[in-house]
Amino acid sequence: MLTPKETPQSVSVITRKHMDDFGLNNVDDVMRHTPGITVSAFDTERSNYYARGFSINNFQYDGIPSTARNVAYSAGNTLSDMAIYDRVEVLKGATGLLTGAGSLGATINLVRKKPTREFAASVEAGAGSWGRRRLVADVSTPINEAGTVRGRVVAAGQNSDSFTDHYSRDTRNAYAIVEADLTPHTLLSLGVDYMETRADGASVADRRPSRR
Repeated sequence: MLTPKETPQSVSVITRKHMDDFGLNNVDDVMRHTPGITVSAFDTERSNYYARGFSINNFQYDGIPSTARNVAYSAGNTLSDMAIYDRVEVLKGATGLLTGAGSLGATINLVRKKPTREFAASVEAGAGSWGRRRLVADVSTPINEAGTVRGRVVAAGQNSDSFTDHYSRDTRNAYAIVEADLTPHTLLSLGVDYMETRADGASVADRRPSRR
């Protein structure tokens, strides 16, 4: 793995503190705060990102590439709630050198939160315009006395109406991870996350060519 200094391309990192300070609760919000990234919305539920004039189709989770994203039929990448992520790394430019075959725009790497060796817990509640309500709970704890086995659980929920008549969105997100130090140089990690988004009155752009 190359360090940022050794990486011969532009890398932008949006940290957890940045997301908390600016209230960045989804991937669209994060991309709007990332230098050199343009966000283009197809409709209420689908977005596309551009870097250096090229569409971004590459998403990674903890450095592991996901399948190629079909922008027209979103698999939910752009709807992800940021409550479960520690930071977002964006590598701009041709990605073949470091991430395998990919597009020329950029690669977005979402890095999930990891368990801590000491107990930590937090609860976040918020409210905003158009009836927006948000609640996040985050608990991390060692499972054994030495802290070599530890776990973390994050749950988040948000719902809101909109300035658009008859439109509302309700999201639920849950994440759990367990890590164990098998040897001083071997780490076993097992995690799972679940996301559900319900949008009432969503608009869907019709991208078929018009006929005369």
